[in-house]
Amino acid sequence: MEKLISIIVPIYNVGQYLDQCVQSLSSQTYQNLEILLIDDGATDNSPEICDRWAEKDARIRVIHKANGGLSDARNVGIRESKGDYVTLIDGDDWLDEQTCELALKGALEQNADIVMWPYVREFPNESKPKHLFDSDRLFERDEVKNGLARRMAGVLDNELRNPAEADSIVMACAKLYRGSILRDHGLSFVDQKIIGTHEDGLFNLEAFCFADRVLYINQYWYHYRKAIPGQLTRTYRKDLYDQYQTLISMLESKGKALEIRDIDVAIRNRVCLSMIVLSRNICRAPFPFRKKVELIREILRNPRYAEGLREIPIGGMQPHWRAFFFCCKHSMAAMVAVLAEITLHL
Repeated sequence: MEKLISIIVPIYNVGQYLDQCVQSLSSQTYQNLEILLIDDGATDNSPEICDRWAEKDARIRVIHKANGGLSDARNVGIRESKGDYVTLIDGDDWLDEQTCELALKGALEQNADIVMWPYVREFPNESKPKHLFDSDRLFERDEVKNGLARRMAGVLDNELRNPAEADSIVMACAKLYRGSILRDHGLSFVDQKIIGTHEDGLFNLEAFCFADRVLYINQYWYHYRKAIPGQLTRTYRKDLYDQYQTLISMLESKGKALEIRDIDVAIRNRVCLSMIVLSRNICRAPFPFRKKVELIREILRNPRYAEGLREIPIGGMQPHWRAFFFCCKHSMAAMVAVLAEITLHL
């Protein structure tokens, strides 16, 4: 196991958590690493912490750059990486110490292009594992492309049961990628300013399409720091609807170009499920309730949304989501607003 693993860490104002993150990387039982700390123009003490770690561990390389956002920092890391395998971790998260050793062991034993594993959401007072699959599993080419990669665009059938879990597998962290897949195909993350959200899913749509084998290891090695439940940001993003339409177009274009099976239905379902994100966003707006209802009604009247909502199966969904999408299907905009506000805290 002499393969080099590149660990890419985008960093912006996470000084209070950064030592824990980098310590978890420096202490990995697998030693042949390059640790790329990408300082994305941080204005706290993160740059100094990065430099201090680089003095302590020769495997750590710090790149200081002007602020460009998470996607730009990750892209810099990918371009600078030299590893046979690449993994990403956010600067306020951390890994178990055997993560690299066991993920690489699985990749080599199974000749896997991507290894993925579940993660633990770390709240201030509790830890909540995020379930992905029931057991270890090796996905071969057809299932990788038309199952996993397709799921990055949208879910089908039983995957619709809990729409809040539809994107549980899309995160770019908690994965080990063969470096050549990322670099040879020039894969990069799209800025959230363009697509609003789901940059990980768009990235992985392509990455998984270029992979022949994907290994899932059912071990919770990645620790994803979360805020206190219920204390959600109240920031209204006025451009989110337009950004989401750009995202849908890009997913559709890439999915069709890569000839992913059932991509049309997956995208249709993605459009429908976006009602959760969009209506929640509207609920955060500093508008009177009547104005929020008008904005939701405009979306429901959009032909693409109206047609998709007529087709999406909701019978197997959990009860609160079945109620939400029943109201969407029947253009009950006021009830959609009420239920969106309620589901903000689920």
